[in-house]
Amino acid sequence: MYTVKLWATKLDLSGKLFNMASKQPTGARTPKAGERDSAVKSLTKALDLMSVMGKRRHAMGVTELAAEVEMNKSSVHRLLKTLAASGYVDRNPTTRQYFLGPRLFALGKVYDSTVALKGLARPVMERLAQQHGEAVHLTVPARSERGIPSLIMLEKIESNYHLTLTPYPGALSPAYCTGAGKVLLAYVMEDSLAELAGPLPRYTVHTVTDVGELRAELATIRDQGYAFDREELEIGLTCVAAPVWEGKQVIGAISLSGPTTRLTPDRFPVVRQSVLAAAREISDLLR
Repeated sequence: MYTVKLWATKLDLSGKLFNMASKQPTGARTPKAGERDSAVKSLTKALDLMSVMGKRRHAMGVTELAAEVEMNKSSVHRLLKTLAASGYVDRNPTTRQYFLGPRLFALGKVYDSTVALKGLARPVMERLAQQHGEAVHLTVPARSERGIPSLIMLEKIESNYHLTLTPYPGALSPAYCTGAGKVLLAYVMEDSLAELAGPLPRYTVHTVTDVGELRAELATIRDQGYAFDREELEIGLTCVAAPVWEGKQVIGAISLSGPTTRLTPDRFPVVRQSVLAAAREISDLLR
């Protein structure tokens, strides 16, 4: 299953539009510098432990691992317990030795599938971008950012124009106010809205902030099979998106985005049909 260079003359607003992680919610406590440093060091050491186990390719005891990463045994033991609780490492109860766990295997399979999905989709995306001259994106669901459902861009084909308002591959975007994000919410992520309390953050005057209103729009998207973003994330940016299916499951979305001055309402019918056709073609390749 396939479930996750801008020119110097181009206008790049990705830092402004898509750096959600840098925004602190009102009332949130900012970690002190010492706390952040300690958390980063612990994470680094945990990654070092898994790297050592991957290189050795055999189960290892706490003493051996502690020597490899130059840590005391009690600290290594605490990190291993945390990693084991999440499935990133496993422990042989007889030998008390540790080895890489099933969670890493699952993540590796997701990575392999993501690479395959990008390879299948890119030629279709290139034709769509060439046909309309606008940027084309391939996105999949991502983890929530501070409780807000998000999506991540896997692949991007650049616009033919010097003005661009879209982010780089790897960028996270809020799902509820982007065309591709609303497609993913409509088909695979709507349950995540149940955890949201109160209005959603507003980016523009067009952003839908009421969860009930958003749910009604998602029902319409499921009925019609596509979604629009009409300046809901950024004034001046318009997007048309459609779902990518693998069998009976939506695994991603393909979208075409550009300035509202170019993606005018009179172009919507033609662009919509082109995006839907590209989504169907990618879905057929995944069968």
